[in-house]
Formats: sequence, structure tokens, C-alpha cells
Amino acid sequence: MSRKNWKRCGLLAAMALAATYFVVVLNSVSFWPNREPFLAEVPIQESARRVRLLRLGEGPLRYAAKDPRPEFVRRISPTFVRRIPRDREVDVGGMMPVGIFDRFRMDEVPAAHLLLRAVDSNGDYVVDSTLGRKQIELIDSKGFSFLSNKVDSGRRRGGLELERWTCVPRRDEELRIGLFDRNPGVAPIEMTIRNPFFKTDTPVWMGSPLPQSQYMEGTKVTLEGLSFGVLGLQARVRAEGLAWKSSDVSNWFEDATGNRGLWLSPDEPAWKVHVRIRPFTSASVQEGAMVQLPPIEQPKGEEPVRLNQTISIGGTEIQLVEVSLPKSVAQEGQQSSRPSGHLVFKAHARFKHGPYSVFFRRVGDRRLDSAIHIQTGDRQNRESHIVASVTRPENNAPVMVELGVVADRELTFLVTPPEEFKTAMREHVVQSRLGKPQKQRE
Repeated sequence: MSRKNWKRCGLLAAMALAATYFVVVLNSVSFWPNREPFLAEVPIQESARRVRLLRLGEGPLRYAAKDPRPEFVRRISPTFVRRIPRDREVDVGGMMPVGIFDRFRMDEVPAAHLLLRAVDSNGDYVVDSTLGRKQIELIDSKGFSFLSNKVDSGRRRGGLELERWTCVPRRDEELRIGLFDRNPGVAPIEMTIRNPFFKTDTPVWMGSPLPQSQYMEGTKVTLEGLSFGVLGLQARVRAEGLAWKSSDVSNWFEDATGNRGLWLSPDEPAWKVHVRIRPFTSASVQEGAMVQLPPIEQPKGEEPVRLNQTISIGGTEIQLVEVSLPKSVAQEGQQSSRPSGHLVFKAHARFKHGPYSVFFRRVGDRRLDSAIHIQTGDRQNRESHIVASVTRPENNAPVMVELGVVADRELTFLVTPPEEFKTAMREHVVQSRLGKPQKQRE
């Protein structure tokens, strides 16, 4: 290659390097200042960095980091430079379940959300690992801290700190936000802003001490006491009767300001405790509400009897699929001396509301063969699979089965928060900042 061509190649390489350098400089974060709006900003102790409050509100949250570069810079930049990382985006729904194990979201409330990011001295976003070690609290004027929902709360990635609550301070015009480190020697970070959750027209509730009892269809339901722990407030309920039973993990709490969840202020004059009661036996089925199926032939051997029947009970559609012998019995054959005991029914149930219990019982037999409890959200219309066992008639006679469907019931108790909770729940907050495991306290 001639010297002239070498010079030309060198000139082109220099121009390419200059263009690359120009694009890199134009895309430099510090070259274009971050002008994204924010609600509040406070310094991080012993650091040149600051914490910015980007979002605070109720309902769905959709956030994407804004590109500070002008449009012409984004146009001339390569695609991989223009793309904003996905971990800088947040898209969460506006509802949260109020119960602990409410995976079907039977009771939902609008979720409160808070979004934080750290910035450097130039106002550019940075990833600050110390924020991930801090507990974020919403603090009312009496010094009580509202903790986030431990089951479905924070998501922290890419420098974004997201926290969600079902219960927040609503009586104060101003709101304190505290970030508390697990190391007690590190001073907390606090900021005070206008409270977006503030309410003026709040009803006055008056509670009563515990225990309290209510009667429902021959069953005495007693709210014996309250407790709290890592998962929040819990109710201790006892149901005395043959038809209904209680479930401690399906209870939740409400106050007069509109909060619904498992961590309310003990300074409120009253809490409303929602207790869910589920049917326990077919005695909970109202008279005449059991639906009898046509006679069904018993299966012989491993081959099940196909049913293909659909019945509707109180808005619940149940499609019967098949009936078979238990697998071990069917494999041994009908001549086996081993007693079969029962038949296995398979079905699909489609509910418009929930949760429900489905009862299978042989006609003329007062004993309950199977009770299947099915949970499904009030806003859903889902299908659930059912496997139930029914006592097998003797002499291979056709089996006569009746079905019943009973919905769960909800009772409410208006109670006065125990006086000792005012101190004990505040102590629990202090210990939770240190990451120490907390036992359930009454």
C-alpha cells in the first residue's frame, strides 16, 4: 500500500475515533444535567449523595427513568446507547391483598406506594447500596410508624427503592418519611412533605373491649384476643358449633380513616376486625339446598365411568367429569378381598365469587363424605379442580350422591385497641429496624 493510502486510512481512523469520542461525550450523563422532577430531597449522612423522593401516592405506579439528553443526541446515538435499562422501570398494579395468605386476592385495597432514588453531587442517579439496608416507614404526628406489607411490598433493583403499604397515616396534613438503618449507630434519614393521604371527613368509631361474641346459624363465634408480630396484627377466634369453623390467617383489620390491612395505629379509638368463617360440615347447607344427582353406575376395574354432567347450584357451575375406584384397588381387580371403601369423583367448579366449600354426600347418609374448600377472588371467574371421595355402596349398587355449595361468611367486631399495644407495637417497630426476628405478642 502506498504512503498516500496509508495517510488516507489514518485520517479516516482519526475521524472515526473523533466521531466516537464526540458521541461518547454527548451521551455522558454528566454532560446533560438530570432535570427529572421530584417531590423532596435530603442528604445522606457522611456522603455527598442525596436521596430523592420521586413518587408518593395511591393506586397503580408506572415509572421509567427519563433520558436527560436532547432529542438530536438520542437520534445520532447507537441503539444500545439509546436504550434505557429495564431495571430502571417500575410497573406495579394499584391493588394489594389485605390478608396474609390471600393469594387469590379475595379482599383487596388500593395500595400506597413510595419510590426513592439516590443522586450524586451533580444530581445524576447512582446506585447506593446503603439504601437497601434501610427500613422505610411512614410516621404520623404521634410518632407511630406504619410498616409496609411484609408479603407484597418492596422491590429494590437498579438503584430504585420501591415500597408499598395498605395502611398509611391519614389524619395529619404533613407526613414524615423515615429511613432507618439496621446499624443503630447510623442516624436515620427523614423528610417531611405534604401528606397526599390526608382526609378531613373521618367518622368517629367507638369500640368495645374483648372478648366479644356473635351467633350465626347455631354457631357461637368469639373474638378472644388480638396479637401482632412479623406479619402484622392477628385475631384469635374460636367457633363453637357443628357447622362452621374459623381461620385465623384469613382475618384483617380496618380503621375509621379508611385503612384496611394488618398494621393499624393503636392510637385509633377503635378497630374493626373482619373475621372469615368457613363451613365445616354439611350442616351449614340450608335445608333443600343439596342437589341430588341421577344414579351413577359403579366403575369396574381401572376404567372410570365418564359422567359429563353439569349442574348449577346458587350461581356455581359444577361439571362432573368421572368417577373411579382408588388406583390401588382398581389395579387389584374386583375379585380382591381388599375392601375398596370409597369412590373417587373428579369435577371442575366455576365460581363467580368466592371462597366456597363444596360438599359431597351419599343420599340417605347423614355423614359427610367430602368437603372441599375452594378460594377464588371476588373479581375473578376462575375454574377449580375438585377430587372428592364418596363412600362406596355395597354389592356394586348404583351410587346416589348429592352436592351442596356454601359460601364463606364474614363477621365484623368493633373493638378498642388494647392499651398495652401503644407501647408494645412501637417497641416492635424499633426491633424490626435492626432486622431481629419478632415473636407473636399479645
